[in-house]
Amino acid sequence: LDTLDDVICVATLDGDLVRWNDRLPEVTGYDESELAGTNVFELLRGDYDGVGAEVVRERIESRHGGLEVQVETADGETIPFEFRGSTLTAEDGGVTRIAGVARDVTDQRERERELAQYRTIIEAVGDPVYTLDSAGRITLVNEALEAITGYDESELLGEHVSILMRDEDVTTAQRLIETLLKSDDRQNGTFEMEAVTNDGEHIPCEDHMALLPGPAEFNGTAGVVRDISERTEREETLRRQNEQLDQFASVVSHDLRNPLNVIVGRLEIARTTGDEKHFDAIERAAHRM
Repeated sequence: LDTLDDVICVATLDGDLVRWNDRLPEVTGYDESELAGTNVFELLRGDYDGVGAEVVRERIESRHGGLEVQVETADGETIPFEFRGSTLTAEDGGVTRIAGVARDVTDQRERERELAQYRTIIEAVGDPVYTLDSAGRITLVNEALEAITGYDESELLGEHVSILMRDEDVTTAQRLIETLLKSDDRQNGTFEMEAVTNDGEHIPCEDHMALLPGPAEFNGTAGVVRDISERTEREETLRRQNEQLDQFASVVSHDLRNPLNVIVGRLEIARTTGDEKHFDAIERAAHRM
């Protein structure tokens, strides 16, 4: 027991420490003699500060042996521990001791805080965000992606990304991933796609995709999706306008060709003959133009 990284201890029903492994003095900073006269509740802070052994025992039993406690060290530092314990009974069935194992969850709680911060950032982005594993299964979506697709998070997690994309767009994404994996200095790229909503609507989008870091060569992707419906509509409007302008220019150039030919011809005759009557025809052609 002394070689384990977890704290192991046994206390009386009143909370007086009876036995412990070497990890307890290492974590708390108290020496063996100080722990020998210590009540375990003197080390706890937060919800369990001064509640008493009976309450702790009830909470252990109601939570199937697991609860989180805050342990204060000799230098005043507070460390979060996940405590799993049980009560020890005598031959007559009476409860005699409380025994348990406590694991330092500082790193775990820090990781949870970081994940919560990342989640807040992802939600604050405003644009739909997703992550996929290496097999293309959805592992994370934000509220914006739920809103644009009409799916709930529970309906998307674990599903293949093809639930949200056309087959041709999935193929485009796979080709981009292959390109990124072959590149030494490029980890992200952009491609256009159509997001397929829960009711079958197709929304033109731009997908800014990046490779996820990790131990394997390919660990999945993350993406930020932007609705480009308005941009697409503007581009289509501009295309139609350009077509109309081309058609107009063709018609106008045809209509101008005849009076221009009249002007050129009449000028040539006027220069040759000196007859001024040709200027009247030129004037009429100019007015027509």
